[in-house]
Amino acid sequence: MLILMERFCRSTNDVLTRLRSGLPVTTFISPAAKAGLKAGDILVQFGDKPIKNLYDFTDALRRSKVGDVVEVKVLRDGQPVTASVKLEQRK
Repeated sequence: MLILMERFCRSTNDVLTRLRSGLPVTTFISPAAKAGLKAGDILVQFGDKPIKNLYDFTDALRRSKVGDVVEVKVLRDGQPVTASVKLEQRK
């Protein structure tokens, strides 16, 4: 499965507090990188599900399957960016 985050750090909570919603992306494994997502992007939508925290992302990811192509929306430097991500088996 797609892994968008490797770990949270204390600064992540500061970012979330400032943004009030979304999920900071810190490290990418290939599906996200292939879609053009970058460290520092804030994941705000996965398919049709708004992402406000890690729990929202986990739920949306569990409802998806390997091979699905999911449109995601991130904030990059305060601007919305949309990308299509093909989910892969976790390696």
